[in-house]
Amino acid sequence: MSNSFIENLINSIYKSEIEKTVDLNKIEKVYNFVYQDLMPLIEKSDSEEDKFSIFEAMKLLFYNWVNIQRKPWLANDKHIIAFMGKFSAGKSSIINAVLGEKDLLPVDVKPTTAISTYISYAPKVSVKLLDSSDNIRSFPIEKLREISKDTMGDFPLDFLVKHFVVEHRNENLKGKSLLDTPGFSSGDTFDDEIAIEVMQESDVIFWVIDINDGDICKTSLEILQEQLDEQPLYIILNKANTLIESDNKKIVKQVEKTLKSQGKKYEDIILFADRGKKEEKEKYLEELNKILNKLENKEKLSFEKVIGDFIEDFLVYTSDSILENKKELNKEKKIFSASEKKYKKLIKESGDAVETIGELLGNCLDEILSEEIVEDLVEEAATSTGSLLEAIDLVSEINSKEKIIEEAESEIEDLEKLRINVHKVKDTFKTLMEKI
Repeated sequence: MSNSFIENLINSIYKSEIEKTVDLNKIEKVYNFVYQDLMPLIEKSDSEEDKFSIFEAMKLLFYNWVNIQRKPWLANDKHIIAFMGKFSAGKSSIINAVLGEKDLLPVDVKPTTAISTYISYAPKVSVKLLDSSDNIRSFPIEKLREISKDTMGDFPLDFLVKHFVVEHRNENLKGKSLLDTPGFSSGDTFDDEIAIEVMQESDVIFWVIDINDGDICKTSLEILQEQLDEQPLYIILNKANTLIESDNKKIVKQVEKTLKSQGKKYEDIILFADRGKKEEKEKYLEELNKILNKLENKEKLSFEKVIGDFIEDFLVYTSDSILENKKELNKEKKIFSASEKKYKKLIKESGDAVETIGELLGNCLDEILSEEIVEDLVEEAATSTGSLLEAIDLVSEINSKEKIIEEAESEIEDLEKLRINVHKVKDTFKTLMEKI
């Protein structure tokens, strides 16, 4: 380790021009909006499944937005292609070969020195870095080239630098950002954090394996199983020049077997080497470039548009729900009114029949009832009893409808309040977007 180099490196970092500082205050404001204003609306969605899916989608959308704020070089829907794998598998060497550079990215470093590096297109080659205080600074390209285990030793560079950003004039980089990640080493507790961050933001994963390992290792499989979502996965068996062709084929089959046994989907397994015979190197590079060039850019969702559309859709949902509930309420009220009217009619019929019976009996107090009067009494009694029983049957239906109406009116009231709240959230979001 060279103390003078590290001292010069630190001076280069902190004396370099600050091009931009990540606005943490802006991120905090958007965070507060998402989790304090927007999420309560999601709680009002129809089902638990809807809540979960919308909540997860919003979280991912917010994460991607924050990622762009922290890493503006990923803006304009760049397709992020990550190269991952064990330490010393040769990821940086592969990217150097793709760029047509021999030693642009450091390849001879220790795990403590390795930093995630993004490579994007620009007309002129330059280097930037994101420092530990979220400042984007220019950085001398020659210093990046000089970073190695001899100059850095075990110096923890990640205390000073979060990411390097290399801008390169390679035309194949247009619309893309290659991501060179630190290698994984067994027992490194930082590995999972790196894997989560890289895999969340990446659109395609190239997992690099040293072909001399003979197979994909257990740690790599665990990371892929736990962290890889639906991104296309390519396996690169690097340093193919170190083995004969028949051995290379055997290892390809072994890796295929291991991945299939674990149920891990992958797009392809390819061989690569940046050393050895010229024609073989060119063949491997051509095959890799074909894959890189055919990767189509996936249109990424605009944070502002998706949130705005969600709020508008929610307004439509609340308005439609209010109209639907009012329609159902009117229907229930009509049924209730008809039942109530019928009930009153039945009670009157029963009362009239009882009154008629009283009159008939009153007229015959001193006489023996004639058959005609008996028939009238029986008929009136039947009318009174029937009407009364039918009225009693209607009581539970009327009470039930009354409860339904009360609940419907309460739900409409809640929806009206929700609609007012959604309008407030809409105005809050519009004001927030205008300010930031």
